[in-house]
Amino acid sequence: MVLLGVLFGIFLLRKGAARRQLDAERVAELPLSLVLFGLVGGRAWYCIQFSDEVFAERGWTAVFYFWEGGLVLYGAIAGGL
Repeated sequence: MVLLGVLFGIFLLRKGAARRQLDAERVAELPLSLVLFGLVGGRAWYCIQFSDEVFAERGWTAVFYFWEGGLVLYGAIAGGL
C-alpha cells in the first residue's frame, strides 16, 4: 500500500510539474530522496526512543538492522521534511 501511495504521488508530482512547465526529470528525483531520508529518519528516531532495547544485545551496529523492524512514523515524517 505504501508503494502504491508513493507511485501515485510520483504520478501527481510529474503531472503538476508538466502543468507548471518544470523539468519533470528533475522533479521526479525528489520522491526517491524523500523516501530514503524518511527511512533514515524513522530508524534514527526509533533507535533514540528505544535505545535500551536496540543497543542491548548488539551495540551500535544494530542501527543498520532495518530488516529486524524498528521504524517510527513521526521519525519518517521528520526525516522526509
